[in-house]
Amino acid sequence: MTPSGPVPRPLSTFLMDDTTRATLAAAGARNSLDVLRMAASGNDTAASVARQAGPAGFSSLSALDSLKRERTRKTISTGSKALDGILGSGFSCGQVVEVAGPPGLGKTQFGMQMCINVQMPVDKGGADGDAIYIDTEGSFSVTRVAEMSLAAIDASCSMIACQPNREQMLDAMLDRIKLFRVHDHVEQIALLNQLEDVIRNNGKIKLIVLDSIAFHFRSLKIGVCGHVANVDTPNTDKDSLIWAYVHVC
Repeated sequence: MTPSGPVPRPLSTFLMDDTTRATLAAAGARNSLDVLRMAASGNDTAASVARQAGPAGFSSLSALDSLKRERTRKTISTGSKALDGILGSGFSCGQVVEVAGPPGLGKTQFGMQMCINVQMPVDKGGADGDAIYIDTEGSFSVTRVAEMSLAAIDASCSMIACQPNREQMLDAMLDRIKLFRVHDHVEQIALLNQLEDVIRNNGKIKLIVLDSIAFHFRSLKIGVCGHVANVDTPNTDKDSLIWAYVHVC
């Protein structure tokens, strides 16, 4: 079933400066439907963010088309033959994968490694694509990613062949990882709502890692009608999560 129009989203999930937000709120905008209505009536401020109010509705896919897509779906290797075997040749493109475990297990390291693996050629288990890393905890380590990248470079060709261009190859690999640092749940939701535009502006994105999805929500309590209220509960060190979404392969 396809809705007749966009699904309304709170204005707080839009990416905009404080002045734009205040102007829209003063004009009576509370959600995405208000923004679309105001933009259609000629409000320039609403028109400037109207793109964020989409999409225009849901689309359906037949079970047969879904099966055909499943059969032709590519995979991205984890770098571990044992893990690839469990997953069925690695992470499948076009799917959401949740990685969970206790603190210190290596989930962040694994997410950073996948940002390197996705850049590998298809015949080497990669997707020849770029990656987006959304860091909610401040745990992304550029130094560690650089070490992993150099290891991948050294493993892909002989030291004699790689040595003259090793630094250039490292710079190229790091440049293909797009890092977003989000500091609270509002920024996180807003960024997720903007990912379609981010991907559209970079057609090479093949992997999105969100580390972790739960961090900014641990100290929040969802009340009546979805309102969020702060509660004074200590961080319980619950299992962290990484959500990896392979968008296009």
